[in-house]
Amino acid sequence: MQMELHTTPLKLGSIQKTFERLNKLGYNTVFLQYSDTCPFRRHKSLRGDFVYSRAQVRKINDMATEHGLNIIPSTHSFSHSDILLNRNKYVHLAESDAKSSLCLSNLESVDLMAELAEELLELHPRAEYIHIGGDEIAQVAACPACVSALWKCGRSGLFVEFLNKVADRFQALGVSPAAWSDMLIRFPESIDDLSRRFLIFYWDYWSSGERQPFLTIGGGFGDMIVLDKSAIQGDFAVMVNFPSIRMLHDVPQGLAKLYRPY
Repeated sequence: MQMELHTTPLKLGSIQKTFERLNKLGYNTVFLQYSDTCPFRRHKSLRGDFVYSRAQVRKINDMATEHGLNIIPSTHSFSHSDILLNRNKYVHLAESDAKSSLCLSNLESVDLMAELAEELLELHPRAEYIHIGGDEIAQVAACPACVSALWKCGRSGLFVEFLNKVADRFQALGVSPAAWSDMLIRFPESIDDLSRRFLIFYWDYWSSGERQPFLTIGGGFGDMIVLDKSAIQGDFAVMVNFPSIRMLHDVPQGLAKLYRPY
């Protein structure tokens, strides 16, 4: 279960009621996304207008334990990094002028992920995983350093190499990393080299139910691949007419071979 504590910070009473309901429904884990509501100490400039107190976070931990829930916390991601990169201290870590994600070639990006994880572990000492984001990166390898790296290992290799460096730093902290799946699915060539310490979160916007007549190789609208056009009804029948949506015969052969067994 994912709880967003950034865009709409919840009061402790609401969090308590949510945890109670999750327990009754049989959940055992909750994914808490803080972003700038986290009470940072080392990186105080990343605090937003509203910040949970450290006492409130301890209470959230206690409530989770009371209701049999493990917490996977996250704060600023290396993707969707606009809040972070709009701080002067971190702007040099931007992948591009769009300031939407961290540069994957800059070792300071790895340092920052590790330092933020260390702060989260102070707040959630029982956490086994910390989520680092990684979804919907519009510009992979846009800066000169990353473009140079493309010649050596391609986008997939660059992405996986960054993740593995983060995993090594997290191992030293005694915690494992978690990340979203869509960029790994979009650039899968080096996925076998990914650290097995990662917990991968799969998601897409479109699926509901056990089986669907389409496949999403990422999270976005342009990543939809229609498997059986005749089986798509209702609103989806309108969407499949958009040129950005691909039919099964348009799937890149490398992806088709890799994912055919599934």
